[in-house]
Amino acid sequence: SADSIVTIHGGTHRDERRRIQAIFRSDPEVRVLVATDAAGEGVNLQNANLMVNYDLPWNPNRLEQRFGRIHRIGQTEVCHLWNLVAEETREGDVYRRLLEKLEEARKALGGQVFDVLGKLQFGGRPLRELLIEAIRYGDQPEVRARLTRAIENGVDRTHLEGLIEDKALAHDVMDSSRVATGRLRFLEVKGRVSGAETITVTKNEILYSLNKPDDFILAIVEYFDADTHRVHYLRRPFDRSGVTTDFNGASVNFPFLDLLERSEDPS
Repeated sequence: SADSIVTIHGGTHRDERRRIQAIFRSDPEVRVLVATDAAGEGVNLQNANLMVNYDLPWNPNRLEQRFGRIHRIGQTEVCHLWNLVAEETREGDVYRRLLEKLEEARKALGGQVFDVLGKLQFGGRPLRELLIEAIRYGDQPEVRARLTRAIENGVDRTHLEGLIEDKALAHDVMDSSRVATGRLRFLEVKGRVSGAETITVTKNEILYSLNKPDDFILAIVEYFDADTHRVHYLRRPFDRSGVTTDFNGASVNFPFLDLLERSEDPS
């Protein structure tokens, strides 16, 4: 029935969005949430475990951001995602090959693949440009071949492994002010392009920070361009009152700006 479906879109007021979210999470009669990218971040929907992407984003990073609405702390079920691709369309052929390559990479490298989607480049170009070229010139065999090569190289296993390694910058460090006590601090480093929407934190990192709040520091490296960056430090980034530790997912996305607002500049 119509009462079993609720919607969130760009024109939905913030208070109304919260009300709809609460209804979807608590009312057993409400079974379906239809949403635009207005619900693509900052919305907790871990009561659901099935997602269908009807209109695929032209930024692959948004795939993970959307999926992060249901695959997050508090989720107790296996999550499933369906990406609908238009058959016999030029841009659909490109996107289908990208999804196939990502699935191959996921099987080989695990879920970490989705942590670096925002870093993917295809011959030095974003996915959006490839899709536009496919729409305009995809009837030309040489263009189709070039786009296929760009996807193959962009999601190449060696390339992905390098991106994942760059993200895994965590290491143990000794705070010089505490050398006498022999006390260790754990510094977790996360790099993001300025303006990014989320930061991915693993379950183990969250648990470590909760178990040793005085010894854990989250360092966020905000990149403005290839040569300019800024480091923000966040002590006690996660709080037990706001984080449920009983979750099955390997990682969770946190709003990038929310963490920056609570951070400190390096001294």
